[in-house]
Amino acid sequence: MVKSGNISQIMATWRTNWEDVVDSKYADIIRKQLPKIYPLIKADMNAAGIYLNECPRSAQEFVLVIVTDTKNVVKVFGYSNAYILGECDSAIDNSFTHTRKVGVS
Repeated sequence: MVKSGNISQIMATWRTNWEDVVDSKYADIIRKQLPKIYPLIKADMNAAGIYLNECPRSAQEFVLVIVTDTKNVVKVFGYSNAYILGECDSAIDNSFTHTRKVGVS
């Protein structure tokens, strides 16, 4: 990710190394820090098919949703894959939801 020059390149790197993003020591850093900068990079992330605590209603199989600590209900639609990295009150999901943390309701 260090060699990535822009958000689009970072998202491509994340897709290539997705297990490192959602299931490694970096997952906790992403869980804590990504919500702080998401408003600034949201458009670029969404263009790459990666969303934070939200999901488009017509999500295709390439859509990846990262769920971090939130009190909001996160609705996961379509064929997307959701990865729960933090504590959330509720996640209305499909069969493609992956939980990393224990204690997620």
